[in-house]
Amino acid sequence: MSHVNTVESAKSAGYMMPAEWELHERCWMQWPYRDDFVWPDIAGTQAAYARVAAAVRRFEPVTMIVSSAELDRARAVCGDDIDYLVMPLDDSWARDSGPNFVKNGDALAASIFHFNAWGQKYDATRNDAAIGHRVAEFLGIPTFTANVFMEGGGINVDGQGTVLT
Repeated sequence: MSHVNTVESAKSAGYMMPAEWELHERCWMQWPYRDDFVWPDIAGTQAAYARVAAAVRRFEPVTMIVSSAELDRARAVCGDDIDYLVMPLDDSWARDSGPNFVKNGDALAASIFHFNAWGQKYDATRNDAAIGHRVAEFLGIPTFTANVFMEGGGINVDGQGTVLT
């Protein structure tokens, strides 16, 4: 079972975020479904996400986070060669709202930023703000909650403690 750690930082517990180019266990994606939100052509967007998932799957496992209402559609478009994790979500930006995985040797944890949809640009993002904690709970790994509002896609790291935003 995971635990939320709001006192100790990932760094003080000996965790580091691996470099962008390091090997990793899998790719996490979130299934796009809201044509009223961002995507003008939801079917085309879903097909593009399926192509990305298939391309990545040639090299590593892919987990697609998908709402229960969209699971059948995602399976129909993406096929059975990827894994599906059903949980509530609002949009498809897994890199922004998902967990940032950190390591301490072989130990894995999640460092989670507060996500507010790019400065509250969008209203319907409560589920996305919880994705990091929900994925960590599913994996049974500890979490470290960063006291900062940002999206994970806004940073790049070198695995040596350097971060670019």
